[in-house]
Amino acid sequence: GVLEPVYHFQIKGGSIPGISPDRRYICYSRGEDIGVLDVEKGEVVAARPVGSSLTWPGLRFNPTGTKIASQDHTPLKVWDFLSGERLIDMPKRGFPHGGFRFVSDSHLLISGKALFDIGNQLVIWNYEGAAAAEEFGEYCCFVAGGSSGSSGLIILERIPQQVVTDTLAG
Repeated sequence: GVLEPVYHFQIKGGSIPGISPDRRYICYSRGEDIGVLDVEKGEVVAARPVGSSLTWPGLRFNPTGTKIASQDHTPLKVWDFLSGERLIDMPKRGFPHGGFRFVSDSHLLISGKALFDIGNQLVIWNYEGAAAAEEFGEYCCFVAGGSSGSSGLIILERIPQQVVTDTLAG
């Protein structure tokens, strides 16, 4: 049989929608705003203006589905999912760029190396030698080393590690 779409709408070209951990919601960007689609109901349940047009936004939910983050060529933005309140609208100056992912409810890993603390709004740790990083449940999977023709190492780790939190607390 032929597959037919259940629901469709236009999003910003080049944007990357995010899906909630329970797979119930999809967050997306239309450039001037972000929205959230309830997948089961097939309806938009939230929409918020972003204040400036997003160019190629990547959107992500945190692991418990309570926050949504967006980053592209504009500042990093983080919203509380339930209230819609903007928690962070951080300028890009001096801020690492590249792909990002939540590695805990309050930390983002940016470009596979910069650990960003949302509450303190700063990079608290840098991981060197990690060519790629992906979320894997409660863990982050790093590919370390392995330049062309040489061996690499796959590391599965909870981020931030205890040594990071101990060092910052000490």
